[in-house]
Amino acid sequence: MAPWAAGLLLASPVLVAFYPPMTDLPFHEAGIGVLRHLDDATMFPPGLYRRNLGEPNQLFHLAGWALSYVMSTRWAAKLVVAATVVAIPVCAARFARHVGTSPLSALVVGPIALGWLFSWGLVANLIGLAALLAVLPALDRLGERPTPARALLALSAVPLLYLAHEAMMFAYAGAALLLAVVRPWRPVAGLAWRTAPFVACVAATAGEAVWQRSLRTPSVRGIGTTWESVGARLAHVPAMLLPGEGVVRVSMFALCLIVVALFLWLRRQERAGERAPAQRWALAHRWELFAAAGFAAYLAFPTTLYGATYVHHRWFAPAFAVFVVVAAPRDLWTLPARLARLTVLALAVGPLLAAWPAFADSSRQHAALDELLPHIAPGSAVIELELGPDDPSRNFKLGTAYGRALATRGGRLVYSFTDSPIFPVVIPRRYQWNEAALRIAFDCWRLQPAHDLRRYRYVLVHSGDAGLAWVAQIALGPEARPIAESGEWMLYESELPVVPLLSPDEPLDDPPAATFRDRLKAVLASAHRPPP
Repeated sequence: MAPWAAGLLLASPVLVAFYPPMTDLPFHEAGIGVLRHLDDATMFPPGLYRRNLGEPNQLFHLAGWALSYVMSTRWAAKLVVAATVVAIPVCAARFARHVGTSPLSALVVGPIALGWLFSWGLVANLIGLAALLAVLPALDRLGERPTPARALLALSAVPLLYLAHEAMMFAYAGAALLLAVVRPWRPVAGLAWRTAPFVACVAATAGEAVWQRSLRTPSVRGIGTTWESVGARLAHVPAMLLPGEGVVRVSMFALCLIVVALFLWLRRQERAGERAPAQRWALAHRWELFAAAGFAAYLAFPTTLYGATYVHHRWFAPAFAVFVVVAAPRDLWTLPARLARLTVLALAVGPLLAAWPAFADSSRQHAALDELLPHIAPGSAVIELELGPDDPSRNFKLGTAYGRALATRGGRLVYSFTDSPIFPVVIPRRYQWNEAALRIAFDCWRLQPAHDLRRYRYVLVHSGDAGLAWVAQIALGPEARPIAESGEWMLYESELPVVPLLSPDEPLDDPPAATFRDRLKAVLASAHRPPP
């Protein structure tokens, strides 16, 4: 019962808070909203979006889409996230029972569900992690005794992982290859059954890569290949595992290291008399090898690749989860394990307390934004200006929050995940506004109000600096009027004639109009000009 209790405890703030502190979640909720209301002409003119089902990483959206028929898209997204948080320790406990270690080790895996993957809103990664931990036992049983029935069961995990998160399918392929290599290669039929999941993963990846070529938008192709140093990746490990900031996170990370060290010591004491033959060492330590390969991938892979972001981060969570589970002793209810047992229980509760301030902050910000959404006319184009300054204590971003406008009011955004070739809904190429997406999506200060507000009817401005928000109002003044304000958010409506949402893309004016940055500089310069 402990893994279930820990999962429910960690998931409780997701349900209690108005909106969880997950950076990308509003864009994912937007996908649910478009799927739910795609046939509503008041929100989406026919032809603006088309369904793009069958691509990887869509399990979250499909589950949320089904739930959205009985509840709001916000609650549908929250319920799927909460179920994912519960599933991670529960599936880790299932894997622990398979490898013969204590299911209490799952309580050390659980905090990953509220760590860095959570704060960035990489919900598909979290779903994929839970699914991977759930299906690894079937893969291991196939390696132990390869039969057609077991091969079919292991193969059935491939489409599940493909839909959950393609990176976890890659990890599954790596595990399948490893488990096939460390066991005897004879007979040939047994080797064929063992490698069948690996072959299926490779085939799915190759087919999907070919299919995606025609769907990649210029904004996705514009994301180049970047790298982080090994030192930066090692320094980032505490954030990958645990929520919170500063001393709180470092303290919990130290506690996590103590737990893992105690696990290894207890396992060594427990298995002191066991010695595997040298030729079977790799088989006995197959899961440790899997975890080591995952950690090596975390250090070696680029940060961005072929339009995908945070590529190397995807390998750390499964590597850590598997390592912690196999490092645990068989029994954590013995007398020598009492200290380990207490620290494990502390790790089950500590992350919840560390994460709550972020949940409270996110709830305030999203509740304030929610008050502005009814002022946006259905089926409108929207831009968000995230002016900052960034709150150093905030471990999530609000620059994607306007995705909730697409989820609840329809229309289109200057940038959203509908630009991604694997998103369940995409904009056909003839209706894409790529010029604005490339110019503004990653630098909102390049907005040209005289040009862009002929296409985008509304501008959402977010800033925690009241003075900066006031200057922004002056800079937008000639083309947009403020219509509503709530908390740190202001909503402006264009005063210019706005083109229909199905209009083709168009180049910039020649000469280009003044940018938002230019206007802010002019306003600030005039404010400091001495009186005549």
